[in-house]
Amino acid sequence: SNKRINAQNFGFDRKPLAIFSNNIDGMSQNFDPLLAKLSLLHNQFDILAITETNINETHKNLYAIPGYTSTFSSKYPNKHKGSGLGIYVNESFTGNVINELTIISPDIETLFMEISYQGQNFNFGVVYRPPSGNLKHFNQQIEKVLNVLSNKEINNHSIVCGDFNINLFKNDLNKSKFENILFGNCFLPTISLPTHEKPGCDSSCIDNILVSDVNNVVGSGLLTDIKVSHHYPTVCFYDIIDTNNEGNED
Repeated sequence: SNKRINAQNFGFDRKPLAIFSNNIDGMSQNFDPLLAKLSLLHNQFDILAITETNINETHKNLYAIPGYTSTFSSKYPNKHKGSGLGIYVNESFTGNVINELTIISPDIETLFMEISYQGQNFNFGVVYRPPSGNLKHFNQQIEKVLNVLSNKEINNHSIVCGDFNINLFKNDLNKSKFENILFGNCFLPTISLPTHEKPGCDSSCIDNILVSDVNNVVGSGLLTDIKVSHHYPTVCFYDIIDTNNEGNED
């Protein structure tokens, strides 16, 4: 179900993969407030995906989170804000960057990893579309990325988070083209609530978590009480374990 989630109590009978994604609008000013709010949670997210870090990869150690390993891609050269990506992964997981799917350009930024969790491998990525970039070029690149993911033979689980700066509330050509790319590569968005609210602007659904198998989504929504920028954090709980391969329990 897609809903506004109270950060204090998300609990499931079976532990799914817990994913958190947020456009932080700058690590230097918003990292500490985010960390303080996350520390109040009774449950811990397995993966944190961050867009608009506005930092270079060389500064990632300034933004360490205990219990996680971090992977960053630098912001676009000479761009001071509105750029840069980061992924924090539970330190009990293992992961490697998928270089062929990692892009830094004026039109699209992506950072992808193959992550191993309890014997299961899955693809995980974070994407940012700069609103000043060329939308046609973004669509071409994201289609290539999703096509590679949908054709990967190593596993069938792929999760793509981020700020796509395409409003799914607007019934226009931009939305239609984007959705056609998603559906054509067997990806579905899990968020259908306003993710961006700013004084003087209409609320919009521009942040999302895309999944390759919606049947594995246990729940998704927004954390409305952990907001450090104009973007609400999006969350998804995904059952990564193949239940068909599990033995019967006594």
